[in-house]
Amino acid sequence: METKKFECGMIDFLPSSFKDYFLENNMPEKIAKLKNNLDNDSLDVVDSSLKKIVHLPDSKYKNVFYYDKEELNKNFADSRSCYYTLMTQERYQYFAEHYKFPFPSYDAEVLIYHHSLFNRSDKFKSYLKNKIFIDGGSFIGDSVLVMLHYDPSKIFSFEISDKNIENFHLTMELNNINPDKFEIVKKGLTNYTHQQKILDLQHEGVSEYFTSDDADFVDFVSLDDFYFTDVLPREREREREREREREREVGFIKADIEGSMVKALQGMKKVIRTFRPVCSFAIYHSPFEFFETKPLLEEYTKDLNYTFEVHNKVSFPDNIFGVTLFAYPTEINE
Repeated sequence: METKKFECGMIDFLPSSFKDYFLENNMPEKIAKLKNNLDNDSLDVVDSSLKKIVHLPDSKYKNVFYYDKEELNKNFADSRSCYYTLMTQERYQYFAEHYKFPFPSYDAEVLIYHHSLFNRSDKFKSYLKNKIFIDGGSFIGDSVLVMLHYDPSKIFSFEISDKNIENFHLTMELNNINPDKFEIVKKGLTNYTHQQKILDLQHEGVSEYFTSDDADFVDFVSLDDFYFTDVLPREREREREREREREREVGFIKADIEGSMVKALQGMKKVIRTFRPVCSFAIYHSPFEFFETKPLLEEYTKDLNYTFEVHNKVSFPDNIFGVTLFAYPTEINE
């Protein structure tokens, strides 16, 4: 029997180990809150993820665990374990022709599924049109390229890595993106405005949890502070006609911010309650994100008639990478 070591396992180098979290919390209650009011497809994603969390090792132990590939796939693969089927040579060629990047970077979740916006109804897309989009954790700008398909008035991209920001600008140039359509913001999204030392790890993920004494200071801001004290006054000064009011509304918030989702959500309550945006939040980086993002967003939107889904469009048998909380005003999908 051919065996090999785990390549990743469950992430445990951010706030906490998934295994520790299970031991320290009332998991029947946590799981019930996560599953509350989800559709069957979402429940399938949650159950598949829970199975991996319980049975697969945390990443710090990946080098001492071995697996047989056939057995791993038999027990943990599902209908979404389709990366190698999706990413054919023809699709790579299509991406290379339509999306220009400083280096090859083809994320199926982004380029195929558009953070779960792809294949939504005309009514759904109309709700987004001519509104502001928030791109939390912009990386090299791949999300901006797909967001532009939905006709935002402007995209504000938050990124704390200088290396990623440099490549972001290159991506915009390579794709001839109108500078009026985007703004890169060198700040991290969190629950209050402050500075913090951060290590710029770029491809390994750049998080407020990666720090050391010799790291550089980075600005962090809540989306509420950023939008209501900076963007909104600036937009109103620039253009005051009533018919452009829609262009100052936030229509979509995407955040993939390396373990900081709960804090970032705490800092965008006013924006969410004011504008009722569509939200796409990555929740796989830590147990806090995975179990606590949805209940908190449900609390913020309890009187706003929201529908919640949990997606993992492209899954892998040995991890829960890509699990995303997707939420939107119910009426736009009816």
